[in-house]
Amino acid sequence: MSKAQYILLVGIIGLYGLLFVTLVFRALSSLRRSPRREVVSPQLEKISRVVARARQSRAWTRAVWRGTLAHEAH
Repeated sequence: MSKAQYILLVGIIGLYGLLFVTLVFRALSSLRRSPRREVVSPQLEKISRVVARARQSRAWTRAVWRGTLAHEAH
């Protein structure tokens, strides 16, 4: 294996390692924050509900568009 291939391999492994560490850190920090989340203001809860509904409708619209486009392609 040449030196360039070795450097590339080490770089790719390093990036995946960094991604893994980041995901683990996020999971741990969200676990640590979850008990305090019980005290949520009604305003914030309402906003999060609206955002969740918007995300659902956007996903539904995207799925419908994909379905129609796939149907037209055949």
